[in-house]
Amino acid sequence: LGSARAAFSLAVIGEIWRYALSVNGISLFAAGIKQVDKIVISNLLSIGTLGYYSAASLAANGLGKVAVPFQTALFPHFAKLHARQQHEELGRLFRETVRLLSLLTSAVAAAFVFFSHDVLWVWMRSSEAAAVGAAPLSILAAAMMLNGVMAPVFSLILATGYTRISLVMNAVGLAWDCSTR
Repeated sequence: LGSARAAFSLAVIGEIWRYALSVNGISLFAAGIKQVDKIVISNLLSIGTLGYYSAASLAANGLGKVAVPFQTALFPHFAKLHARQQHEELGRLFRETVRLLSLLTSAVAAAFVFFSHDVLWVWMRSSEAAAVGAAPLSILAAAMMLNGVMAPVFSLILATGYTRISLVMNAVGLAWDCSTR
């Protein structure tokens, strides 16, 4: 490609450190938010029931597998369109992606919400796990569907550099979750 050598640049660090720090903060707060429910529930339920809740949570988290590829593919494309100030194309792509992802996540989530008992029984082959975990799976799957539909929004926020929105939302969300325990 070229003979330019890779080199450390303080100028580049100076340009991106706030963005990088914000993205790291968003990730740390999100990781905390995803664990608070298990901490709260572990104080309320027996270890066996907690195990079934954890299985339901793991199954619901599988819905994220629908949105993650979209988020991974969208971010660089959104960033490119934003950098080139192609706002109409960016808006069109954003709307189309939200529609498609809404359709896909809703369809998969509907199966988990309305057939949670069957999903858990097929996966775990345990009537008890299916009976105990069905209600939590229904609720968690609905929440994951909403989270999945937000993937294009999150990609757009990051691609345009407006990380403060997500950072504040996640910080407030974690603080709220921790204060209600």
